Amino acid sequence: MKKTLTPFHMFLLFLTILCWSGYYVAGRFALDAFPPFFVTFLRFALLALVLLPFYGWPKIPFWQIAVLSLLLGVVNFGFGLAALGWGLDIPSTIVVSQLSVPLSCVFGAILLGDRLGKWQSSGLAVAMLGAVFIAGTPNVSSHFGAFLTMLLASASWGLANILMKKFGEMKIMPFLGALSLLSAIPLLILSMIFETGQVEALQTIGWREGFGILYLTFAATLGAYALWYFLLHRYLASQITPVTMLTPFLSFTLAWIFLGQGISLQVAIAGAITMAGVAMITFRQPRIAMLGKIGLIRRKRNKAQ
Repeated sequence: MKKTLTPFHMFLLFLTILCWSGYYVAGRFALDAFPPFFVTFLRFALLALVLLPFYGWPKIPFWQIAVLSLLLGVVNFGFGLAALGWGLDIPSTIVVSQLSVPLSCVFGAILLGDRLGKWQSSGLAVAMLGAVFIAGTPNVSSHFGAFLTMLLASASWGLANILMKKFGEMKIMPFLGALSLLSAIPLLILSMIFETGQVEALQTIGWREGFGILYLTFAATLGAYALWYFLLHRYLASQITPVTMLTPFLSFTLAWIFLGQGISLQVAIAGAITMAGVAMITFRQPRIAMLGKIGLIRRKRNKAQ
């Protein structure tokens, strides 16, 4: 295990963070033509087509994959993108998404009996205070249903993190292929029931919407997670996870550059409070934050940290 990151690996880490940071901008591009559940269906259908023929089905109990597919693929990614499609702006969405880290601590205490130390408890309280502040912003107040949907998506991510910790080690690519297939099916059903215009959108898709779908599939998911686990096999989580704190700030920047969605003072304050709470947890307990990147980690490595 290397002690310090090489310049090349630092570049790969920044590239990984950049791929994740463009998620909401790419999602907004895709939502210009497609309804949200259908966007997420296309994303996972493409991933399944690419991954399953090469990596096959993982040696994991089917029920575990099914549960994680529901929590991650359908609720977190599907409903999370739906919140954006239903009117929540990108800055507010980014802030609420960061609550997945403190919520992981809550679920860990409930389901695994993890002890919340003073830093975790304080970080949790600060992050939740940020959530209260963001709930009072104009965009959230006028799209409160979308805000609650995004909060549900963050909670499902937090719960999935703890379940993955409980389930133990998994190989990322086979797991991602299986999760994609089992997520795509219910997402397509949801889209067929609640959404319209999918066929017409496919027939008239433009380069911007097509780029959004491809980015969500191959940059924000396949490429980013492949790079992330390449680095995790070479460094401790405590060395690279704190750097992911840059992700929301880069996301804000990209949303402003490509979509003109700036940050109001109220959202900036809410974001700063939330991120302060997340930072208190991340720097004191990086394993929790690493789980927030689909933490399929080895128990021996956990002990090493």
